[in-house]
Amino acid sequence: MMNKHIFTLLHWTWQLPQTLIGWFVYQYIKFKDKNCIIDECTHKSGHYAVMTKSEGFMGGVSLGRYVFTNMQDGMISYRHEFGHSIQSLILGPLYLIIIGIPSSLLAYNISDALNKRYYWFYTEKWADSIAGIDDSTDRLTSTGRPKRNPKWWKNNK
Repeated sequence: MMNKHIFTLLHWTWQLPQTLIGWFVYQYIKFKDKNCIIDECTHKSGHYAVMTKSEGFMGGVSLGRYVFTNMQDGMISYRHEFGHSIQSLILGPLYLIIIGIPSSLLAYNISDALNKRYYWFYTEKWADSIAGIDDSTDRLTSTGRPKRNPKWWKNNK
C-alpha cells in the first residue's frame, strides 16, 4: 500500500489536469452549497478521494482526487464515481481523453439515441468493474427498473 502522501503527489502531478479542474469545481460547490457533505473515501489499495455530495449537483463526475455526486442512485453511484477516480489514477493525463470526454458525451443522451442504458459503455463498465458493481444485482430491481434511494445520505451526515 502506498501512503497518502504518495497519492497526493500523484494527484497533483500524474493527474494534474483533472485534479486541478476538480479543485475548482470543489471550491465552487463548497461556496454554492453550504449543506454539501464532504467525505474522504479510501480504497483497499490506499487510493483516496474527496467525495462531495450535493443535492444541487446534477449527476456524478470524478476529476482526479475530487468526486462529485448528487447521490440519486445511493451508494452505487458513490462507488461508481470512486471507480472513475481510480481510472484517473491509472490513466493519468489521458483520463480526460479516454474516459472523461466520452463519458460526458454519453451522459448527454447519446445512450438514449442508441436506445441503450448508460452503463453499457466501456467507460462506465470499467468504473463499475473497479468498484465491484454488478449491474444486474446492484443497479436494477427484479423487474429490471433502476434502483433508486434518493437522499439516502440524509441520516448519515
